Amino acid sequence: MMAVRTWGLPVLMVLVLAAGGAFGGLADTVSVVSRSIVAVGTYQAMRRPPSVFLGTGFAVADGRHIVFPGFQ
Repeated sequence: MMAVRTWGLPVLMVLVLAAGGAFGGLADTVSVVSRSIVAVGTYQAMRRPPSVFLGTGFAVADGRHIVFPGFQ
């Protein structure tokens, strides 16, 4: 798990920057990448408030994996 936290964000940034040239302009890149941004949080029905927002992450691979750079 430590390797994902250490290398996940830099690798993701390199992929996004490399894909920027493939997609053309900045606006095109933002529209493609923004579909992969997700909210990360927890939910416990008995807690008040029941949901706690922890930050944002990126859906990668087939969309079933989340990279959450802010996780400690």
